[in-house]
Amino acid sequence: MLAIVLASAALLNQGSAATWELKNTALTARVEFAPGQGVALTSLVSRSGIQYAGSRTPARLFDMKVRVERHAPPPNGRNPPLVNEVIEKKEHVLDGGSGWNLLGAETSERDGTHLQMRLGMSEPAVEVVLHLRLRPGASPLEVWYEVRNLGKWTMFLDRFDSFNFPLANKPLENSAIYSVRKGTTLTNVLHLETKPIGGYRMKIGPVRDRDAEEFVPWFSIQRPGDAGGIYGGWAFSAFGEIVFRPSAAGFRITGGLDSGQLSIPVEPGETKPAPMGFLGAYEGGLDDGANQLHRYLERWLAPRAGVELPLVNYNTWTAVGMNVTERNMLEHIRMAKDLGCELFHIDAGWHPKAAEWTPDPVRLPRGLLPIRDAAREAGLKFGLWVAFTQAGPALVRRQPEWLTAPMPLNWDPPSYAGLTMCLAYPPARDHMAQVLEKSVTEFKLDYLEHDQSILQTCRRDFHGHSPNAGTYEQTLAYYRLHEDLLRRHPDLLLENCMGGGNILDFGVLQRFHLFSLTDLYDPLGNRQAIYGATFPFPARYGEGYMKEAEGVSYHYQFRSYMMGYWSLSADTTKWPPAKLEACKKDIAAYKKVRSILRNGNVYHILPQPDGWHWDGMQYADPAAGRGVAFVFRPDSPDSAQVIFLKGLDPNACYRVSFEDTPETVTRGGKSLMEEGLRLNLAERFTSALVHLDRK
Repeated sequence: MLAIVLASAALLNQGSAATWELKNTALTARVEFAPGQGVALTSLVSRSGIQYAGSRTPARLFDMKVRVERHAPPPNGRNPPLVNEVIEKKEHVLDGGSGWNLLGAETSERDGTHLQMRLGMSEPAVEVVLHLRLRPGASPLEVWYEVRNLGKWTMFLDRFDSFNFPLANKPLENSAIYSVRKGTTLTNVLHLETKPIGGYRMKIGPVRDRDAEEFVPWFSIQRPGDAGGIYGGWAFSAFGEIVFRPSAAGFRITGGLDSGQLSIPVEPGETKPAPMGFLGAYEGGLDDGANQLHRYLERWLAPRAGVELPLVNYNTWTAVGMNVTERNMLEHIRMAKDLGCELFHIDAGWHPKAAEWTPDPVRLPRGLLPIRDAAREAGLKFGLWVAFTQAGPALVRRQPEWLTAPMPLNWDPPSYAGLTMCLAYPPARDHMAQVLEKSVTEFKLDYLEHDQSILQTCRRDFHGHSPNAGTYEQTLAYYRLHEDLLRRHPDLLLENCMGGGNILDFGVLQRFHLFSLTDLYDPLGNRQAIYGATFPFPARYGEGYMKEAEGVSYHYQFRSYMMGYWSLSADTTKWPPAKLEACKKDIAAYKKVRSILRNGNVYHILPQPDGWHWDGMQYADPAAGRGVAFVFRPDSPDSAQVIFLKGLDPNACYRVSFEDTPETVTRGGKSLMEEGLRLNLAERFTSALVHLDRK
């Protein structure tokens, strides 16, 4: 049994206490309701018996600040309630504690144990359905809830935290908090940050102008000596925050929507969902926690794909830019086929003007279908770039009210972007849904990439959302659009780009098959990006766009993109024969090892890439007995490096071989992990690709 229900839902009444226990192979969680005290997570025990949360630090599990407003009737009977005069206002802080009545509870065993608790109170008149789910295996505890307004007046959610986890202080003594700062267009992209246990605030958001301040909504708290730890995250794409709050009573982690960007209206009878948060426990080191998370994501959250990912993608952006023609596309299709690529992906430049999603009549007089047909005849899937939230000059003149903000004076749009429309405004959202559907069906796409600004703060109150609630409502609409698209086209592959990695979270992971991690296309920038991204996300999600690189060896360039989803985006028509042959060889090697990236564990065997010291990553699939290590010597004076491999069977022997030399050696797993493997690279900006096969 995954769960033991210690109090039957049939026996509950408003004055009774109840306890539930949920259990899988990694966690045992105890949830209690007590009259006058509310609902709390009173115990969270790891597989090895560490009590991360105890009765001395009960959590209320959720936290809201509610404002109830009575509005004057609209003078013309048509204005939305948000813009009418407020004649009465009351504020309430609701933290899952006192004041709640337990109206009912039930558990189901589908996909693990799912506990639903229905809580209500009379002032304000509100009902909450709280969900806690613990899936099979080593999955984390999932927490989310819905709020329903049972009153007569509009209710506003001015704080809407998704989770409020309590932790005991003792198990976390001398621990460290790990997080990943986005910085997706900056040096040290997706940088792994480490801080001693203590007070800490992580900003989360989907826009580039806060890129240096924002984090991926993931954290891990690692105990010293690789003695295990906890990890958690938030599955949403709007502005949010995760806050670590130390105190003598315990260490509390709260997370959810950013209250500074928030005021969500809930009309009488309406229900609003709080996005899901999760908390898991793991044994071992930081990589062990990351791999446990990845298995959960792949099994339970990631959308299914009709093909095994990752593919080898040929992208046109840095090769031709905005000059997409039928002639040069057919030439690049021939190059993609010869190299061994599997997907041909036209980036921006196929359309005539900003945000006009028809083929350019001058450069593409026959449209896109001849190119698509040529790609299919070459054995390639066909993909397209569409910035579906952007409005060009013609649409802006016709529908200026669709925008998130008024059109700037003297607006002169670039050819690849327009002005952003509000996904929460129904007429604009319907238009965007039509753009997506038309693109997929008219051009017979196998793969669709979106780009440019998606979720943008909108303060236009006539859109039906509060001036401070724009990104919450837009995110829900953004998710629905792509869920509907995948329902209609289940074999379609979706890439989330948004300016090169500005939306990286567990909400988009559930609706897309891969992320563009960064708009830095150079080898070092991509190695930095995949290094940081593979703590929260599986490796095959992390796409790297490869532009031309000067002054480095061919294999150094190509292998910098082979640790995730590889998208070639360079003008291969200008490459010398030696470079083409080197690329063919590395594509063939990539195809041999990508199942290890997809099914195996990731290990960060060297420090974060900085351009001055050796760096590298290892992947190991214990079930298949295979592994691969990618190792790089950048501008380092050292010609040798010892790497200590991980995740091997200490009692097995491994055949160690090298992609670039015929040398092979046989070593024990314990020796490779404890004594290490010495690598020699005589030249700077070179690399080694090491294969491991259990004998």
